[in-house]
Amino acid sequence: MTRSPAPAAERPSPADLSAYVRSLRSHYGFPALSVGYLKAGRISVAADGRLNLRTGVKARADSLFQIASITKIYTSILVMQLAEAGKLDIDDCMEDLLPGLRFADPAARRHITPRHLMAHTSGVDGDFDMSASLSLQAYASRCAAVPLLFPPGESWSYSNAGYVLLGRLIEHVTDQTWQQAMQDNIFHPLGLSASLVDPFDLVNHRAAAGHIQQGSGRTLVPAEQVCFGQSMQPAGSFTMQAAGDLLTLADDILSAWRDGGVPKLLSAGSFKEMARSHIALPPHNALDASGWGLGFTRLVEGGLGHAGGTPGCTSFVSIQPEHDAAYAILINCHVPTMRNALRDIRQDLHHHLTETNRPAVAETEGTIDQAFAERLCGRYACVSGQAEVFLSDGRVCVTQTAHDTPDWRMDCYLEPLDRGAYASFDHKTAQRGANINIIQDITPHGGPCLLLAGRLHRRICA
Repeated sequence: MTRSPAPAAERPSPADLSAYVRSLRSHYGFPALSVGYLKAGRISVAADGRLNLRTGVKARADSLFQIASITKIYTSILVMQLAEAGKLDIDDCMEDLLPGLRFADPAARRHITPRHLMAHTSGVDGDFDMSASLSLQAYASRCAAVPLLFPPGESWSYSNAGYVLLGRLIEHVTDQTWQQAMQDNIFHPLGLSASLVDPFDLVNHRAAAGHIQQGSGRTLVPAEQVCFGQSMQPAGSFTMQAAGDLLTLADDILSAWRDGGVPKLLSAGSFKEMARSHIALPPHNALDASGWGLGFTRLVEGGLGHAGGTPGCTSFVSIQPEHDAAYAILINCHVPTMRNALRDIRQDLHHHLTETNRPAVAETEGTIDQAFAERLCGRYACVSGQAEVFLSDGRVCVTQTAHDTPDWRMDCYLEPLDRGAYASFDHKTAQRGANINIIQDITPHGGPCLLLAGRLHRRICA
């Protein structure tokens, strides 16, 4: 079970990486943890704990963990490789590039491009059929029934479905599976031997199982659902890597910013196009992002990165071109307080590599205007779930549920930050959770929308 953070002064420095990782794993109660960083051209990795609490297998530096949505960086690189080879244009219409693909909105669908999908600006509601085991072609055919959240390019909402479509595009253009494209065009050129996308190769590696909390005592046990469905692989289902392999990718990306650097996977210009912010995100969002590139999060502290989460697994990578440095965090559990633990680990590593601090957590200020709060009340929905906003004892409260996990429910109350951002606090424990943004009048029907965990929820009734 994750515990409250230890003061930074009580933790060993990341300079002594093995001691640092042992201290973190012991303090937070993670089953296993692997941390690595790239500094001065050298990759350092350390791991500690048990890859599976049931079997007791020990974690090592070469152990594989699920990297989850960090996979989206790889899928974007594959698309950009095809663009560099002249096999597609990322600003062409997806329906022209992928015969048989149809989007739901006749007025908008001809405007959706690979660039929109990579930057999550397509409007495609993104988390449908997360557990489906369909071919990418069969999954793509279902998009015709999924409504668009907004006109392409006019807003932002994280879309796993968009990356499944990109994976299908890769299959169509290359005439090979997405998995084979990953191996041939990324793993092999970089010499990645502790990476896999094919579950049948799992027996050849020392791999971590995901863990979740069980019962009121919050005991950690191996998750029954190992990963999301096969259809989600280009978006981040199942891909596993050791931290050193993930940092080898980061090193190739960083070479685009080095004098005389020659990346192996893409031209320096393509990496820089992927890295630039294609859309700004609202301040104080739940993802700690200032904006979004093509496959990359633009981090509020500067640089590029991506977070990942699958059932029982948590991952994060940060790439800092200004400092020619990067770090990776791989954990084989996911618990409600993981956000606070990650915040502390990220601060330690960021400071060690850059000698600067990440932005502090924004403090709440004042109270929510009651007239505005009353207008905000109602039911909101996206394809993955619903949220109910209501007033209780003078507080603005939110109850969130998910369609694919009926037993999951989040109950919180809000306190204002600024510019449409609100901090959430758990009703029972008052522990601070993810921030929520209120976005006004971006849908064809007008009215407020909620940005919850990066997913846009439209109001369906007041």
